[in-house]
Amino acid sequence: MQTWVIRILINECHNILKRQKREGLVTALPERSAPADSFIDLHNALLALDETLRIPLVLHYIEDYSVNEIARILFIPAGTVKTRLMRGRKELASLLHEEVEG
Repeated sequence: MQTWVIRILINECHNILKRQKREGLVTALPERSAPADSFIDLHNALLALDETLRIPLVLHYIEDYSVNEIARILFIPAGTVKTRLMRGRKELASLLHEEVEG
């Protein structure tokens, strides 16, 4: 019985260390690089979004984080992340639609 508890504790410690490596604090944002010409409209539309909508979109679709991981990174509930993803997609679609028409 005691060996089993120790093994669970060791595994949980490994999981915590893995998470800490992935969730390091960022003191400065990297400089933005211009995308390839074919994605310039999408890049500009993303930059036009409010930061509260842009960050979850980038983390989810570009950096490939899950909703729960984004919630932990941003210190917000998972439901809020889902709402911001939905609103961000709608606003992004609207911005891209305006650029096509304009």
